[in-house]
Amino acid sequence: MINKIMGNALYGMNSAVNKVNEAAANIVNQPNIENKNNPTNETNVNNNNGVKTTQPLSSSVIENASKPSVDMASQMVNMMMAENAYKASTKLVKISDEMTKSLLDIEL
Repeated sequence: MINKIMGNALYGMNSAVNKVNEAAANIVNQPNIENKNNPTNETNVNNNNGVKTTQPLSSSVIENASKPSVDMASQMVNMMMAENAYKASTKLVKISDEMTKSLLDIEL
């Protein structure tokens, strides 16, 4: 019985970690450019001697930035749900530990 509780808790924790990793990867892979709303379609870059110059953005970068592929709000909601699932799993671990102590009549 206690092994099943611990197994479920560990499975829940692992699942929550995987969901957070997936959401984080989606957020990291979100297209992001500097000066997205820049009417000149230029960005600042450093050349070899450290002087800032402007360089035109490629049309594919501008096009991709105007069409976000990831909904940031849903990714944050997914991360919060995973956090709650992880907390619930840690409570299962604590309950399992308390049950084991009760069964063995060990008090620390």
